[in-house]
Amino acid sequence: ATTGVFYSPNSSNKISSKLELRSSQLSDQWLSSVAYDGKFNEQWTGLMRNLYLHTRHAATSSEGEQTQNRLQMGIAYRDTQTNRLSSLARLEHRLDQSTRANDLKNNHALIASLHLNYKPHRRLTLGGQVAAKSVKEQFDKVNIKWLGTLVAGKVSVDLTEKIDLSVLASKSQSSASSVNGYGAELGFNVVKNVWLGASYTVGKYSDVDLYSANASWSGWHLRFNMKFE
Repeated sequence: ATTGVFYSPNSSNKISSKLELRSSQLSDQWLSSVAYDGKFNEQWTGLMRNLYLHTRHAATSSEGEQTQNRLQMGIAYRDTQTNRLSSLARLEHRLDQSTRANDLKNNHALIASLHLNYKPHRRLTLGGQVAAKSVKEQFDKVNIKWLGTLVAGKVSVDLTEKIDLSVLASKSQSSASSVNGYGAELGFNVVKNVWLGASYTVGKYSDVDLYSANASWSGWHLRFNMKFE
């Protein structure tokens, strides 16, 4: 069963939500999403996203219950006069809980990040990201706390209207470790505003999205991304 609501009091504000229930003899699963997009003026916009997933297994199962929640809030700026500078300040909270017999956990992560893109030339884009991450993890009866930071950069050159070449690098650091990653990516415009990138990285490369999900790149990767002029 699925239900949803969309509300837009004016052209500058949009609110949407969706609730879905999936039920079977083995488990019940609730999935919900809420989103807000607001345009304050020509340069500034605000956003909020929340995704919630809860799974409850049958009483005869040892799987227990699992809950995942991801909340993002941000404010974005775009220089509409020259179209050279854009930025995003974002705050994200991740929750991951489980009562599964062999996977008891109660994990919280808070990530604050700043994203900048600058185009000194039509064919050249300089990108940078910085982030700080606070994590509280509980596995069974073991509690773990740690703080970490990330600095990532990317330089992209448009070789043609349909192909670009990027060099990327990152450094993530915590009290326990310091990890570097760097590489190159060749991008292809497959349809309007949608690009397919093929990259090779050495070490462990992370941007903010990878860092938020405790992931990194090493070796060959393919990814889709959006690119607007």
